[in-house]
Amino acid sequence: MSEYFASTLTYSILPPLLTSTIQSTLYSNNFLTRQHPQSPQFRRDRKVIYTLLVLAYLFYTLYSAFNTLEPTLYDLLGVPTDVSSAELRSRFKQL
Repeated sequence: MSEYFASTLTYSILPPLLTSTIQSTLYSNNFLTRQHPQSPQFRRDRKVIYTLLVLAYLFYTLYSAFNTLEPTLYDLLGVPTDVSSAELRSRFKQL
């Protein structure tokens, strides 16, 4: 249940909050030219920052998921996944 709330918080509250913070920081440091909040350029900048932020979080999630994978039984036995059943049995008996 707490994972659901953490996921909801992560995907619905934090990206817009971080997007506005990053956008105001980029505008204040003159990295981007300051735009009026109602201008199309302001909204375009906001969409680009939001998209990059969500993609960065997605790649971070994928990276951390792949790093926490435990070895499979094939890895433990030291055989490829397309091994024959006879070879698999003999390797299991050796273990």
